Amino acid sequence: MILNEDNRQAILLHALKTALNKKADEAEAFIAIDRSLNFSIEKNHVESVNQHEENGMGIRVVKDSRIGFAYTTDITDKNRIETTVEKAIKLSKLSNEEKNFYFPSDKPNKNIIPKTYDKRISEVEPDECLEIISQAIDAAHEIDRDIVVSGGGLNIGENITIIANTNDIFFKNKSTFLSVGISTLLKKQEATSGFEIIESKTLDNINPHAVGEKAARLAKDMQGSKKVGDGKVEAIFMPYAFISLIEGTLIPALYADKAYKNATMFSNKIGKVVTDENLTIYDNPLMEGGLNSSPVDDELTPSKKTMLIENGLLKNYLYDQKTACKYNEESTSNGIRTGSFKSLPSICARNIVVRGKDEHSEEEIVEDTKKGILVYDVLGAHTSDPASGNFSVASSILFKIENGKIAYPVKKAMLSGNIMDLLKKNVKTCDNYKMLSGSMSAMSFYTPAVKIENIKITK
Repeated sequence: MILNEDNRQAILLHALKTALNKKADEAEAFIAIDRSLNFSIEKNHVESVNQHEENGMGIRVVKDSRIGFAYTTDITDKNRIETTVEKAIKLSKLSNEEKNFYFPSDKPNKNIIPKTYDKRISEVEPDECLEIISQAIDAAHEIDRDIVVSGGGLNIGENITIIANTNDIFFKNKSTFLSVGISTLLKKQEATSGFEIIESKTLDNINPHAVGEKAARLAKDMQGSKKVGDGKVEAIFMPYAFISLIEGTLIPALYADKAYKNATMFSNKIGKVVTDENLTIYDNPLMEGGLNSSPVDDELTPSKKTMLIENGLLKNYLYDQKTACKYNEESTSNGIRTGSFKSLPSICARNIVVRGKDEHSEEEIVEDTKKGILVYDVLGAHTSDPASGNFSVASSILFKIENGKIAYPVKKAMLSGNIMDLLKKNVKTCDNYKMLSGSMSAMSFYTPAVKIENIKITK
């Protein structure tokens, strides 16, 4: 059976009708179709190419105030769908009671968000992908012929999601994605590394030459690294490093399910000053070209921008539908299925945007730093603690700043502190914004480099 748009809608309606016939009080059906091509690089060449396609349906039901969930990878067989619905209803008996839970009933805005779908990506040929990768590799070798492109690759594809519930809400969305990045290695005075990555929903503004050049230049600039003394310094976290830092500390602390349980550093702090007044952070799933932009979330709540921290003041937490119902609030459209159709929705930030009231160029921020470090990468951020805000991470690509100038590259060092304390005073932001996915979760970011004082650095 070839699944076209009409077939998919009919399948969803059949699942919902079956659920109601089986005496479910409410039901929701979620179809996901994911297609991708993945090219992996090893030692200057494409080592492997994998084509991936997966589709299936997740069915969530509410019966007697209890939620049940099951999924199937066969959405062409009506009998299999009916069996999956029955399984979800049986499993609901084992779940906790959720007296106030209900599925969304607001009609979504069906306007397509600009720059989230590119037909050229959905029709791309493998040879075109190889050309993109070759441009990045060649550009790296132009910087230094001894550079080895040691890893990275290209991931490209499209996602289709179709969701419906028994409140007569139906929505379908199609988006594309592209990620190209490389890691570099240079062995001369010592072994040093670099990296660069770009991500987009379209082919516009994709510059593989810049990817290769930046990754190679970092590895080359890291030659001749020195040990740095222990102490406290000003730290300029470049976008990738800052994203890694806040993904494991700051952002999860804004999730309502944990915040209401006094389990995060932002618990009981709505309306209070929590960061420097220069800092504003919000989640915008309606952002043009956003990596997680869509008119609805994964449980049919219409997407909306949520101000989290505005000029230092904590304004809101993030909610999915279940948590919103539990605490008599409205969902912020942050119900995301991190495992596609195989998982239940849970709270996850979508497009986190970090902005400063006053922004400066990267050069100005460096010139304003007397004793500091410039940090390109952060390792081990997954060990950070969103309850306390404490972190201790390593960095292998960083540079010493002395009297407003980049003095020399620094050997691998540990960086530590408390993110909440560090963001409360003298935070400065650059204007060099970058859009990237998180490395530990489904969230994505649009953020510049950020300068923070009193970071503890140790050898």
